[in-house]
Amino acid sequence: MKLFRPAWDSKYVDVAVEAVNKLTDKAELARVAKEARCFEARNEAVKKLTGHNMLVDFVKNASDCVVRKNAVTKLTDQNALTDIAKNDINMEVRITAALMLANHNIDEDLLMELIGMCGNELKNSYSEKIRSLAAEALISFYRKYRKKEIIDYNGTIIHYGRSDGHADHPCYDDYSHEDIHIKGSCDSIFNTEDA
Repeated sequence: MKLFRPAWDSKYVDVAVEAVNKLTDKAELARVAKEARCFEARNEAVKKLTGHNMLVDFVKNASDCVVRKNAVTKLTDQNALTDIAKNDINMEVRITAALMLANHNIDEDLLMELIGMCGNELKNSYSEKIRSLAAEALISFYRKYRKKEIIDYNGTIIHYGRSDGHADHPCYDDYSHEDIHIKGSCDSIFNTEDA
């Protein structure tokens, strides 16, 4: 039984975040990022983490996938991002790593593998969040590489299957404003007139 909890592990978000903001020790920040009770404190600790090895260790070993995803956005090493994009157990973390790889010059095989992974999730995932993230990654890849294979995914989000099983019919009402915005972004990016 713990008799004393550090302030960063408070159940009160404002107290925990304030305590994290005062921390400077990297090992303690890594501990907070993995163990703090509230998401906001864990996420604030990740924002303060630096160092490639510490970030990679956190992404691979922490349990909170949202905080892990946020840590991926701080990584710049292409090899680490490639490993995470190919092998992480959480699809949201994998696609975030793929999105970060859009900032790098990657070889053709890896590019096609990432396009396939993102396209598959865009078409088949039941999670709007994952579909939106996959669409964002595909748009980023298209902007940089102009691959025809990406154009084939145009409109996928709004044609995703409805609960009544009619997957071929547009279902605008089934999607949030964010999805419609991303669909609109896809239309402008995937305009075949300029391809």
